[in-house]
Amino acid sequence: MYDPHLPRGVYFRRRVGALAGSVLALVALIWLVDGLLGSDGEEPIQGVAASSPLLRTPPPASKVVPSSKSAPSSKAAAPSAGASASASPAPRQPEQVPPDPSAPCPDSSVKVTAETGQRAYHVSERPLLRLVIVNAGPVPCTYDISRARRELVVSSGEDRVWSSNDCYFGTRSPYPRVLEPRERHGYQVRWTARTSTPGCPARRADVAPGEYLVTPKLGPITGQPVSLTLTR
Repeated sequence: MYDPHLPRGVYFRRRVGALAGSVLALVALIWLVDGLLGSDGEEPIQGVAASSPLLRTPPPASKVVPSSKSAPSSKAAAPSAGASASASPAPRQPEQVPPDPSAPCPDSSVKVTAETGQRAYHVSERPLLRLVIVNAGPVPCTYDISRARRELVVSSGEDRVWSSNDCYFGTRSPYPRVLEPRERHGYQVRWTARTSTPGCPARRADVAPGEYLVTPKLGPITGQPVSLTLTR
């Protein structure tokens, strides 16, 4: 409380003393709270394993001894060959380069097969014939499967009866296609059950009932023939 009869110096010293007492009281309170809530144990770090170096307590400092006793011998100081080998980094494994799908397929990895819609057809019907191309290799690759290279040939004994290319006059441009391993590419045609020869002559004859073979081809590749029966 301010007293006008006291000298200003006395009043000033009282204010300073009161302020210092408040600061000391605040410091004591902080020390008390820290003593009650604080801990000298390590707190786990979220997301770090217990074996992490961040959680290990550093070893106590070793006692200093005279240099004549503490100096290790050269034999003890030299690391062993086994320790040096174990400390060396492991050799890097070469990176696996994925196969290039644009690489050409070898003929040996491309398989062609022939299929028929039915085992037998009436001689008046138009049998459904199908050519299937499969990449039998382990990696994707590119092969020309254009229409001019695909062919189905019908034969009877030694006689060539019909071919799907005899009367084809379309484009002969290459058609390179990426073939995935074991992926099927099928193409089908309806045979009129009539004969044909290269150049597609105007006069064509109906075939007789009997047993026929259908052979698939793709450029230089020839597949196994399958049987087709035409009944009366």
